[in-house]
Amino acid sequence: MLAMVLQKQEQLLGAGGIGQTMVGLAQYRATLGRFIESAGFRDSSEFFREITPETEQALAQAQGQQQPDPQMMMMQQQLQMQMQTEQARAQNDIQIAQAKAQADIQLQREKALADIELQREKAAASLQLKTAEFQAEAQLKAAKVGAEITGNVQIPGTY
Repeated sequence: MLAMVLQKQEQLLGAGGIGQTMVGLAQYRATLGRFIESAGFRDSSEFFREITPETEQALAQAQGQQQPDPQMMMMQQQLQMQMQTEQARAQNDIQIAQAKAQADIQLQREKALADIELQREKAAASLQLKTAEFQAEAQLKAAKVGAEITGNVQIPGTY
């Protein structure tokens, strides 16, 4: 039973606000003392110090001073929202930069492929031209050789 009371007091103290008006630290200390004594120890002060009304009041004042200023909290929230907005913008900028970089890479790839194709076509055209020149030269030489052969041939009866 004492353990349940102790647990409920801890919940109320942890809740703050109205919970702290229902249970004070002195009452909590007294419950802890009884809990220790029920375990067979004679003096609970070996484990926990006594809490005087002055000590409890000083702790309450210190806790009140620790409460954050509402204006400061609002400024912190605004700053946090601003940081989140900036982070979202930065993330968006990164995504845009990545998309642009990918588009540039794709454009360079396509340009390189077009250059390769152009070089192939130039090489093929050059090969065709060289082949045609070679064939024309071969035909010309064949014609010259043929003309020389016919020019050196003597037809009997013509001297």
